[in-house]
Amino acid sequence: MVSQGVQITSGGKIEATGSATIEITDGNFINSGTFTPGASTVTFNGTALQTITSGGSSFNNAVFNNQKSGHSDINISDPLSITGSTTFTNGILYYSGTGTLTFGLAATSTNGNAGSFVDGQVSKIGTTAFTFPVGDVKSGNAIWAPIAIAAPAVSSTISTEYFLEAPANYNDPDYFCDVAAFDFVSSTEYWTISSTSATPEVTLFWMDGTRSGVQNLADLLVASWEDCSVNKWVNKGGTTTGTTAAGSITITIPMTSFNKVTFASKGGQNTLPVSLLGFSAKCANEGVNLEWSTATEIDNNYFTLERSADLYEWSLVGKVQGAGNSNTMLNYSYLDPYSYSGITYYRLKQTDFNGTSETFEPVAVRCNEINSDISCYPNPFTDQLVISLQHVEGAEGEIRLIDVTGRIVMHQGLISSELMQNTIELTIPDIAEGVYSLEFRSGSIVKTVRVVKSK
Repeated sequence: MVSQGVQITSGGKIEATGSATIEITDGNFINSGTFTPGASTVTFNGTALQTITSGGSSFNNAVFNNQKSGHSDINISDPLSITGSTTFTNGILYYSGTGTLTFGLAATSTNGNAGSFVDGQVSKIGTTAFTFPVGDVKSGNAIWAPIAIAAPAVSSTISTEYFLEAPANYNDPDYFCDVAAFDFVSSTEYWTISSTSATPEVTLFWMDGTRSGVQNLADLLVASWEDCSVNKWVNKGGTTTGTTAAGSITITIPMTSFNKVTFASKGGQNTLPVSLLGFSAKCANEGVNLEWSTATEIDNNYFTLERSADLYEWSLVGKVQGAGNSNTMLNYSYLDPYSYSGITYYRLKQTDFNGTSETFEPVAVRCNEINSDISCYPNPFTDQLVISLQHVEGAEGEIRLIDVTGRIVMHQGLISSELMQNTIELTIPDIAEGVYSLEFRSGSIVKTVRVVKSK
């Protein structure tokens, strides 16, 4: 049966017979009555947005082949269950209202592709291995990122969702269960995963090694956010397949619980791009000096700077060319000759060559007040570092020492009495020689100084 849409009104009923095919060319599937799928297949072949309202009924087989341009192609507006096979050919599925997608006990599905996946949480019931066809749409870019599970030991409902953003505490060793296990965790992406019972083996996929920062398979690990005395990143090992361009990694250390998982680098040979070390706004005679630093860059096209008086309306300040690809710390600056009276907010946006972008947290500056500054000596240093503070006032502050990968190797809080002193003496832990970024924060003041550790 070919139809421009299926609508079952309250009290109405459609009962599919045999292995019938219901092909919906441009309309919706709206059920307010009863739909009995039998062994049928429902196919969505539209060229415009199509909506599915299941009304509590399930599909047996489903084919998603929507040809609409853009990244919001098929909308699921209430809980939908599929009990047979599902084929993802074209079209990105997303949710509204109470929309969810669950695959039943005997359900199977293709893995999805770059043009067809689910932008949201997907669930699977049962004891069979399954690859979740998930991804994320951010800033107009569609990223396909499947995740797979081995067969659960007992029947379970396992749910996953993919996020194209940095997970919390990805570069803070205080949240690494074993700091010797890996250098850092991905700042690009992560998956959430939950289970009602079993915690089977998990496999993560990368479909674009450049975007995911995969450069050395032997150095790649899986990190899982687990207990380790109340939630830290835990090493789960990993066996890889494929190439650095596209492949997968399967855990080799069993998981004790499900929460978040992502890629990690054992010895820093996978950049897993750290987008930003620091971003600051500082008053100058000519205006406001904006400074930022990156530890590594992959496929970085350019930065955009924006200004706001209220954090709601933003105006363009300027654009700075990125380095493309870099494995060393790079420092950038831009002078904005204009600022608002009172507080001015600035934010930084980074855009890749493929159009993927990320906007970072804003910073604030008030340029009708005395400017603050810091300096460090000796520089280079060995194990002692003296910080000189000028015109700094506040209730509290903090100092962080960050290596070129974005990992925080030292953190120290400062109270008001310490901020009022002219100098602060630091004893630096045993760290490797090299270039570090010393970051000072107090209220809206953020200042980064480049320092060098020597023998």
